[in-house]
Amino acid sequence: MPGAEFLRCDVREPEQVAHLVAEMAARHGRLDVLVDNAGGAPHEEAAKAGVDNLTASLAVECAPKGRVNASV
Repeated sequence: MPGAEFLRCDVREPEQVAHLVAEMAARHGRLDVLVDNAGGAPHEEAAKAGVDNLTASLAVECAPKGRVNASV
């Protein structure tokens, strides 16, 4: 994709998310589009996954959106 840039970021780490947003703003003056391609599911059936797997999944699936929005 011409003009696209890809940066690795562990979305579970607020500092990395803030750095990602700041780096893109410094390079381009703004952030127009962000593709949140993080994800993963527990390696068990949902009914058997347990609280730890649910917490880990939410840490990747839901919390980062708030971190990105807070950093923009």
